[in-house]
Amino acid sequence: MATLHTIITGFWPTKIRSQLILGVALVHLLLMSFFVFDLVARQRDFLSQQSLEQTKSLADTLAINSSSWVLANDVAGLQEIVLAVGQYPGLHFAMVITTDGKVLAHTEEARIGQKLSDEKSRALLSSEPTIQILYADRRILDIAAPILTNTGHLIGWARIAQGQEQIASNLVLISRNGLLYTLLAIVAGSLLAVLLGNRLTSSLNRLLGVCRQIKEGRRDLRMEISRHDEIGLLGEGLNTMLDAIIANENLILLNQQRLESLANIFQFQAANQQELLDYALEQALQLSDSRIGYIYYYDEETREFSLNSWSREVMQVCSIVEPKTRYHLDSCGLWGEAVRQRRPILVNNYHADSPFKKGCPQGHAALHNYLTIPVFHGEKIIAVLGVANRESDYQQGDVGQLTLLMDAVWKLVERKRAEEALRENRAMLQQILDTVPQSIFWKDKALAYLGCNRVFAQAAGLDEPGQITGKTDFDLPWPKEEGEAYRADDRKVIGGKQIKMHIVEPLQQADGKRIWIDTTKVPLRDGEGTVYGVLGVFEDITERMGVAQALEQSAREWSAAMDASDDIIYLLNLKREIVRANKAFYLATSTSPETAIGRHILEIIHPQGEPVPCPVCRAQEEKSDLQLIMEADNPDNPVARPLEITVKIVRDHDERPVSILMTLHDLSSARKEMEEKLTLEKQLRQAQKMEAIGTLAGGIAHDFNNILSIIFGYSELAMEATDPQSCRSHLEEVKKGAERATELVRQILTFSRKVDQQKLPLQVSLVVKEALKMLRASIPTTIALKQNIISDATVLADPTQIHQIMMNLCTNAYHAMRETGGTLFVSLNEVELDGEEFVDAELPPGKYLKLEVSDTGCGMAPKIKEKIFEPYFTTKKQGEGTGMGLAVVHGIVKSHHGHITVDSEEGKGTSIQVYLPLTAQSPDEIQTPVPPTQQSGKGEQILFVDDEEQIRGVTATILSKHGYQITTRTNGVEALAEFKKQPDRFQLLITDMTMPAMTGAELAREILALKPEMPIILCTGQSDLINREKALAMGITDYLNKPFTIQTILTAIKNALEQG
Repeated sequence: MATLHTIITGFWPTKIRSQLILGVALVHLLLMSFFVFDLVARQRDFLSQQSLEQTKSLADTLAINSSSWVLANDVAGLQEIVLAVGQYPGLHFAMVITTDGKVLAHTEEARIGQKLSDEKSRALLSSEPTIQILYADRRILDIAAPILTNTGHLIGWARIAQGQEQIASNLVLISRNGLLYTLLAIVAGSLLAVLLGNRLTSSLNRLLGVCRQIKEGRRDLRMEISRHDEIGLLGEGLNTMLDAIIANENLILLNQQRLESLANIFQFQAANQQELLDYALEQALQLSDSRIGYIYYYDEETREFSLNSWSREVMQVCSIVEPKTRYHLDSCGLWGEAVRQRRPILVNNYHADSPFKKGCPQGHAALHNYLTIPVFHGEKIIAVLGVANRESDYQQGDVGQLTLLMDAVWKLVERKRAEEALRENRAMLQQILDTVPQSIFWKDKALAYLGCNRVFAQAAGLDEPGQITGKTDFDLPWPKEEGEAYRADDRKVIGGKQIKMHIVEPLQQADGKRIWIDTTKVPLRDGEGTVYGVLGVFEDITERMGVAQALEQSAREWSAAMDASDDIIYLLNLKREIVRANKAFYLATSTSPETAIGRHILEIIHPQGEPVPCPVCRAQEEKSDLQLIMEADNPDNPVARPLEITVKIVRDHDERPVSILMTLHDLSSARKEMEEKLTLEKQLRQAQKMEAIGTLAGGIAHDFNNILSIIFGYSELAMEATDPQSCRSHLEEVKKGAERATELVRQILTFSRKVDQQKLPLQVSLVVKEALKMLRASIPTTIALKQNIISDATVLADPTQIHQIMMNLCTNAYHAMRETGGTLFVSLNEVELDGEEFVDAELPPGKYLKLEVSDTGCGMAPKIKEKIFEPYFTTKKQGEGTGMGLAVVHGIVKSHHGHITVDSEEGKGTSIQVYLPLTAQSPDEIQTPVPPTQQSGKGEQILFVDDEEQIRGVTATILSKHGYQITTRTNGVEALAEFKKQPDRFQLLITDMTMPAMTGAELAREILALKPEMPIILCTGQSDLINREKALAMGITDYLNKPFTIQTILTAIKNALEQG
């Protein structure tokens, strides 16, 4: 590379004119070369594309003309077409082949009848029936076009191979012409460069002559400017430069003075930053020839000046008694303008009037002229310098000199502050390290100590940590061989740039005591990541090692205790591998510690192929201890006996599982006693179950009989009524009874978890007030109903279930006062719980809504109070209740993440409190219900399926009345047969779920298989086999719970038909 540069430098001319000529010639050569190369490339692409299009067109023409001949199997006619095409200039060959590669016609007649098997032909035969480029380079272009029938069926291929030699000859001609034009451009450009070079060098020679005279001492000589081109501008620049040089010589003298002041300041050995600023002020006075001066700190946040330094002469001429050291900016006159205007202020006539003056205090030093300069740190003003009483006027040069001086001084101040802060930080760090109980030290790369903490210094026999600096391990009291070992580890850490963790090694302290230490060493790095030493931390583990030995002794004692037990005891790790076992285990499994430890427990306890009801797996999954009884009847199992198995998860101090302790206690001797006990318990549970079922059936029968009595009574009244208004009134009561029956069924399903909750933001006070309004009409006047509803807070709840809570609690309270009368009191307010009130309930702290229902009835004994939330428990007579009311309330409250408490005293009444967590969500706007518009059909055909005759009848009547055509069937089999007759006749299917022979879900599946877009509504009173989610997932349009209102079924039909 250096040789090439030398050759080019030696060849390149030194004179500008020659350089211009040669440069122009080279530029023309490069530009024309690029132009010719680009032109050739573009022509090559153009000619190639033109040849490609012509060849495609020729192949396509041959394919079109050959179609009828191929269909007619006229080989002679095809050959005439191919030979005619073969006359095209530059054509290598043309052929027509069948779809299996057989040559029907070819410009080379010898190839007719051959079957092509080369790679390109095989690829062509499996290609899409479009024009294919089989081969293309600068010599030949091979293209195939599909031969298609009028219907687009492929019956063969037409191939054309076109030569590309003409393209190459055209490109050679273009290149030759381009070279000729390049030579002409170089000659023309060189002639133009000669003319421009002569004009340029004549002016430069004159400029060179002026420069020689100036060099010889003619400092006043200037270049005469005769024209205003670049040479003229160069001459003007030379003249301006000479003027600037002369002006700057004076400035250099001032700068030398400033540099001398800075040098003095830099060399000054200040004890602190105050001493440094005092000295800097004196230097500023000398530099500006001023008599007096000051330096004030300035705080932009408080807008206050605080005095740092006054010059000595100020203190001699100033007679102010107790001068202030702090000034607010608003109280400052002219000298505060440097801060307000954020620039230097220069006043050479201090006695002249100025709007900025505010006067001087009595005794202030007299001022004649004045200069004040703000000192910046970034964008903030941090100080001001003021000088005054110079014999001559201050100049702008003084402003610049003092500004530069103070900028440099303040950098020294910042460095001095940093040094002081560093000393303080080092002292604080040493103090922190001295409080650490571990020994800490750090060394440089030569393994000399840089520092340590007090614990390490004491171990090394030193009075102070600072005494360690510069020492090596050989200067400390530990033996030489141990010092060598320490230093070997240090070199590995520094050289390998890696951490050495927990090195256990001995250490001999200064008092001769030998201890064991656990050492960790890491590389020390600077700000750029370069390792410059090693940091070590070690801890005395002598006591810990003693504890470890004690643990080993304890383990031996534990093993002896385990071996003394007749129970099978073994310890597993979390992989269920045996860690330790007692003698009973080895005897039962015919193993030994050598053959058992480390093996998976299933390899020993469970033989190959036996089902594994693994208690260890269950305990790990449930993350809790486990105790169960298990039998293994397989005689091949070494522990095939009735066992009481205890699984204990052993945890560390952080409660994380570390191992599993298994105890297998043989129950064979107590087997008969256990079986008798289990038999008795089973009989007792059966008796309790039958008693509970009887209680439940009586309560439900009582409630339903009451409801049926209402329905029968009002139905008969409606039948006897003579006017429509009375009839409607009676029927409304019938409807209310039906709604009460629906609610009773909902209570039973809620208790058995057969219905889903729909929780939404709810203003509970509205539900409570509505329930109280209903209650007032149903309870006797001997019971006073009082309320204190003072909260409109919102909870996330199911409105129906909150209403159910109110009705159950108030009904129980009413029953407690039914015979004696009393007061039923309901309150609703907000409370704040801190999580300590109900520890067992595990309620999180926060705001809750408290609903309290109290009565002055008979109260409850403590034994009864303990059972009131149990299912089926009731104190009422048979037939008066189900025993589910408070159990349902308890379940609802728990499902709403709340809590329920009871206060009751026999003979004094009962108070039940319900706590529900508040929510930040806003409740939906509660609107007054508007009677919905009845939907009407337009003659749509509906297939209705239900095994209940009355349901079929009433539903068909309702839907017919509202404009639908109804076809009813008793079961799914009949409905499916009807549908198969005319699948397009019905626009909607409505089917019950539970029916004989075929369920509604099975019918829907069959219908959807025949007509996937068929809308289907599935109705059910209650079913364990399906719910809304399952129904919608299988393609059913809507899901209705029985009983439903007319509006509900009409709306569902409308929506289903719109979706279908």
